[in-house]
Amino acid sequence: MEGLVEKAPESRGDVVAMVTDECDLEHRDRRDSKEDEVELMSAGEDRQYSTRDAQNTRDAQNTRDAQNPKDSHNLAHRTQKENIFLQNSDCKDSLKSDQRVQSQLERVKDNDEIVEQSNEDDQEREQFLHSDHTHNDTHQQKKHFKNNKDVKTDDGSIESHEKKQLKSKYSNDGSIEFQDNQEPKNTRSISGWKSQAAFLRNPLYLSVLVLTVTALSLIVCFAFLVLDFALLQGWTVEDGVMLNFAYQLFNLVSRVAMGVASLHRRVHSVMLLVVCGLIGSLGLCLIGQASSFPVACVFYSCMGAGYGGVVGMFPPAVLAATGPAAYPLALGLLCTVEGVFDVVAGISTGFLVDLVQSYSIISLVYGTITFAATCLLLVVFRCCQPIKTLERI
Repeated sequence: MEGLVEKAPESRGDVVAMVTDECDLEHRDRRDSKEDEVELMSAGEDRQYSTRDAQNTRDAQNTRDAQNPKDSHNLAHRTQKENIFLQNSDCKDSLKSDQRVQSQLERVKDNDEIVEQSNEDDQEREQFLHSDHTHNDTHQQKKHFKNNKDVKTDDGSIESHEKKQLKSKYSNDGSIEFQDNQEPKNTRSISGWKSQAAFLRNPLYLSVLVLTVTALSLIVCFAFLVLDFALLQGWTVEDGVMLNFAYQLFNLVSRVAMGVASLHRRVHSVMLLVVCGLIGSLGLCLIGQASSFPVACVFYSCMGAGYGGVVGMFPPAVLAATGPAAYPLALGLLCTVEGVFDVVAGISTGFLVDLVQSYSIISLVYGTITFAATCLLLVVFRCCQPIKTLERI
């Protein structure tokens, strides 16, 4: 009984709480329903107000159009122009798209024609190769049949030509012998020789050849005859040796100087060759007119400088004129011609000195020839092939 009495207040409190909660829920539901009704009423009023505003706007527009018919006519005309512009733009877009499609079709057609042409070319090439291969096979069969004909040997027996070749290929001791009837194959065609010899029609190479041959062959004659020149002038042998020393010294100095000058990128080897030719021709012209030993030393030094410079610079000048492909053949031809002229010039100079007993006329003629060859190279270099078109060597 005591336990029941104690639990009664707790159950009464729970009942009160439940009743309170139910009252709160009903009050909350009633309040939410009122709020929804208020919102619906406000939305209806807003809709009525918007409808009334739209109707008022239309009425005002109609009144304005009735009062001013020109504005309404302008508006209709503007609307019509806008519609026409939209239609024209649509037509232009469709025309552009049609043109684009047409150009793509033409491009595809051109590609198809190119592919067909390439296929036809491939078929023709295959047919040509097949026919060539068939012709080679037929030729080899005929040659094999011809070589395999039976031939008579020295003892009267008959054996095939192939067997005889195998027997003659090896000697009795087993070593291989060289066949006299085997000719070496010519690996270089005629067209290759013609292309390599095309430098013979190059005016720059021919001018370099003329200057090199004349300068070297004519100057070296006076270098070889230096002792005879000194004795003919009334000087001693020691003076002739000193003249030769001056010639050889400036020959060496000129080679070194030309080599250093050719390292400069703005200096061309042909121009250096021209400078050396001018120096050598000057000394060669004036050496016969020298009346004293010091003047003769100066002129022999000029000849040595010109000779050494020409020797040092004609190989790169040949390379600049002919190119790397034809350079070996062009250089070999120039050296061969120069050697022949050395022999001819030495013999002719000795004969002329014995004939006239003087070096003045011979030096003047030789110097004039060398100067003319130098001027020819300069003119060809500047006129026929300007400096900008030549490769620097």
